[in-house]
Amino acid sequence: MGILKRGSSGPEVRALQHALNARPYLHLKEDGIYGAQTESAVREFQRRVRLTPDGIYGPKTEALLWTRVVQAEVVHQVPLNSKVAAAPSPAPMSAPAPAPSSGGAGIVHQVSVGSQVTLTPWLVRPLPPPGTPSGAIWSGVVSYSLVYRTASQGPHVELALNPQILINSRVQSTDPRWGMQLNGQVTFADLVAPGRFHLISPYLQATAAGSFGPGAGFGGGFAIGNQISFDLIPDRLQIQLQGNVGAQWSKIGTPDASFSVVGQGALGAVVQF
Repeated sequence: MGILKRGSSGPEVRALQHALNARPYLHLKEDGIYGAQTESAVREFQRRVRLTPDGIYGPKTEALLWTRVVQAEVVHQVPLNSKVAAAPSPAPMSAPAPAPSSGGAGIVHQVSVGSQVTLTPWLVRPLPPPGTPSGAIWSGVVSYSLVYRTASQGPHVELALNPQILINSRVQSTDPRWGMQLNGQVTFADLVAPGRFHLISPYLQATAAGSFGPGAGFGGGFAIGNQISFDLIPDRLQIQLQGNVGAQWSKIGTPDASFSVVGQGALGAVVQF
């Protein structure tokens, strides 16, 4: 396959579009026309494999793209009830296009494991009795997020529903050991995102929470913060750091009900699919 660029057309362009569609973050119409959308997809692939993102499909881009597509074709395109006579050729023209992937705009799923710290409250109402122990609480967190995002790259908006299970340290003997949270979050993602880093992604979060064991109760709150992450594997595995300031209501409807303003931080690994 020779050099292809904007304005090219024909079966070679259609084969290129098919190969790009094997990537989890791209989905193109395979119309055989090298237009703006195809050029943009080539640029994105080049950025991710550390080539100059000029949008021109040349020998270096071809070598990296087809190497990856051969593996995808072997895994996904051999019918289960057929006898394989020979290894499939890269991106056969007759093969159906892959379905849209969760790596682009649309729904993605995230599973994360990490640790969270809730700092000593800056404000508590009503005031606790004199001498009441107070300090930071550390939590181990396992969570799942269902995320809708408006784009796979560049500045975009993400809407997430995020249930969590927490196991907490204790400052007082009545502090609950176990907790659950349900977070609704709006993130203005990738406002600053050089390379594999995602440095500025502010978010707003609303939380409903329940705790179990001694000191059990229900509460809720809201927070504003920023999320920083680094792609270990683009669109698959991230290290993520969050920091926020929030208002919390605890043990609502009981004599021990309280309101507090606190800071929180969280660090974890996130698998996306």
